[in-house]
Amino acid sequence: MDVSQIPCPHCGVINEIIGSRTSGDYNPLCDNCQQPVREARKISFVGGNGRLYLQHIPGKGLGVYSRRGIKKGEIIERCPAYLLKSPLVVQALLGSLEMHPYSDSSVHLKGAHMALPWLNNKERCFALGYGMLYNHAKATDANLAYKPYTDPDTNRRYIDYTALKDIPADVELTQTYTVTSELWFDARAKK
Repeated sequence: MDVSQIPCPHCGVINEIIGSRTSGDYNPLCDNCQQPVREARKISFVGGNGRLYLQHIPGKGLGVYSRRGIKKGEIIERCPAYLLKSPLVVQALLGSLEMHPYSDSSVHLKGAHMALPWLNNKERCFALGYGMLYNHAKATDANLAYKPYTDPDTNRRYIDYTALKDIPADVELTQTYTVTSELWFDARAKK
């Protein structure tokens, strides 16, 4: 097992970080002051128009950000969506499916965390693109809305993510996963 000693830039305390993941988006918190021990790194992805990017948020995971300001009502992303049929069977399968976001992580998510409501709270779908990565926020705090969209020419399903208000550059893009702001899963993954 690898051990790294990293001084906290905020309080100066030397932190021992145990594990093989000491680079990338991983940014542990200081044992003393609970501040990140490194500057958060932006993750670059190839493809798209380069406007959106991911950044690690200590204690929260990945967040989606925009490199430029966004105007209220602007469509930020149109994500292809896959509707999951047989909701009860899917719910049982997704509830037992464990997803590990990091190669050395003991923290995992259940598959149900990644399935968004489609037209009602009984149907679920998977969204591609950044659609699965926009973090949840209460309705009063969210700056995105998502809306199912079916292309009239092709019958292809999408989810449109639209700005609820003007959003400055480099602000996390968040959505409310449900109409009532109540989640269908526990907000914090169990270890």
